[in-house]
Amino acid sequence: MKAFGTDRLLFILDHAPVMILGFSPDGRLIYWNDKLAETTGWTAEEVITEPSLMARLWSDCSPPAGTAVQKADGVFRFGRALTKKGEVREQEWASFALPDGSIVSFGIDVTECGVKEHELMEMQRQQAQFIQNTSHEIRTPLALISGYTELLQASDDNSLGSLNEVQLQAVHVIRRQVDMLCHLVDDILAIFELRDVFELNERVSLTEIVQEVVGDFALQAKQGGLALTHCIDCRSAIVIGKTQHIRQALYNVVRNAVKFTDSGGSISVSLQQEDDLLAIRVADTGIGIAADQQSRIFGRFYQVNGTASRRYGGSGLGLAVVKEIVEAHGGSISVASVLGEGSTFTLYFPVADAAKLGPDISHDGARSPRAT
Repeated sequence: MKAFGTDRLLFILDHAPVMILGFSPDGRLIYWNDKLAETTGWTAEEVITEPSLMARLWSDCSPPAGTAVQKADGVFRFGRALTKKGEVREQEWASFALPDGSIVSFGIDVTECGVKEHELMEMQRQQAQFIQNTSHEIRTPLALISGYTELLQASDDNSLGSLNEVQLQAVHVIRRQVDMLCHLVDDILAIFELRDVFELNERVSLTEIVQEVVGDFALQAKQGGLALTHCIDCRSAIVIGKTQHIRQALYNVVRNAVKFTDSGGSISVSLQQEDDLLAIRVADTGIGIAADQQSRIFGRFYQVNGTASRRYGGSGLGLAVVKEIVEAHGGSISVASVLGEGSTFTLYFPVADAAKLGPDISHDGARSPRAT
């Protein structure tokens, strides 16, 4: 090091891209490099000859070295510095003790980092708000389109005129695409809603949800040549949560089962209690999922493979939404699948604490009669 030369070392320190301070063993400021002068506006000569400027510069905290004069290496500090022009700069410092008791402190200015982080967070907030607002706006025209296609499909309603077979087929295509868009909007809104804190304070009957979702897919399953059945094997099926979200979670799983099961196959939905958990199982005889892909299917936008994506479509959000909803309710989801044989998805929800149900809620989810 001696061979390197003191002058060369000082030249490097003076022109280093970080701020550098030097303190003597008795705590006096003895070094102030060019980067520090550039950042604060105070020259080395000004600060060294007028030590009180240190207190003015770091008025809201102790100087970077601080108590490191009396302590060991590796003292890290974060604080604000007031420049000669009156600007407030955010800084991070690390101080180290030398063998002779001197202290050297290295600092970086992180003001711009903080500004950029704030700007990035604001952009992300605006982006999320735009997507949510747009999704809500899309819902209205989709509901109107869905309503009119339903009128056109109704065989016993001729208020819009009769349609021939080719026209009815076109209306069926429109209805399927509208339903797909509606589900996509629901998934997008759920993703953003789950980012926010929301109260789980509704008494949710899983029995009713299973019956409703199976009923929703009964006609589609029949038209697709699928046997769709359900079995409820528990006396009490009440959880505390958000009905809309739990219903959407089961809806997405059953929708996938219908989509990925060919004609002649079967789908069963069962509800039963396992210890202190309620388990909803959706088992199908569909195309199945390869073992090496089962751990990734719950990721956002993940799709099993390109061939399936092209054949069956989808955004890759469905199972990600399911996982986030179930976990938000304190539950979990698992999958067991064999490629070419089918899949079984199980949604676990904690049984509602009886104390939270209130005196007017019976074990089967119905309101108990009140005394009069």
